[in-house]
Amino acid sequence: MPTSNLHDPTNPVSLELLPETEVSEILGISTGTLQNWRVRRFGPPYVKVGRLVRYTRESIVHFCASRTVGATDKANRQSNAI
Repeated sequence: MPTSNLHDPTNPVSLELLPETEVSEILGISTGTLQNWRVRRFGPPYVKVGRLVRYTRESIVHFCASRTVGATDKANRQSNAI
């Protein structure tokens, strides 16, 4: 019986768990900030594996997408007027 590879990007159930050091580099923040966010129940969702904290790449992408700020309609009109 074949086993599924959880790190295979072509696998629809792929689950790559990233350590907080890598996530802090991706987001450009310190690991202390990530720890602070967890205490305050803010930031990307995380997975606890025993004592270890891990993040899925998907949760990091979703977190960033949910915080993307676009130009408002008013700002677009003002920039077009210039």
